[in-house]
Amino acid sequence: MWNIGRASLLTACATGAAFVLVSCGGSSGGEPVSDVCKVSAALSSAVQQINQTPLSKDSTAAIEASLHTVDTALANLDKVDSTEFQKEMDAVATSGDELDKTVGAALDSPTPTNTAAGRDSMAHFTTQVNNFAAATNDSC
Repeated sequence: MWNIGRASLLTACATGAAFVLVSCGGSSGGEPVSDVCKVSAALSSAVQQINQTPLSKDSTAAIEASLHTVDTALANLDKVDSTEFQKEMDAVATSGDELDKTVGAALDSPTPTNTAAGRDSMAHFTTQVNNFAAATNDSC
């Protein structure tokens, strides 16, 4: 009798643990919220990295490395299947595309106009990533 009780208790605990894992982001169809959180964190990190590097000819290698980090985070954002944060995700993706264009132009042709446009797009991208992080904050 004691063994049957322990077996039932172990079964109940295992079932409860499986339920908790599935409820907290296990793979039960679609992307779990934790993927949104990971992408949000990666984007926030990429924003910090790119904003720590001045947009100048002397920092071309560092800016290119930062853009690569941003592009990787944006590629991962494209893989997230979440309609809950779609507006914010679209805004990040759009501003990320603009960031690539304007910063690339500033690196290729460092005129005052191109550099200013690059800095503006860096600021806009930062705002969109911060908005995305704020929107996902309660879920993360």
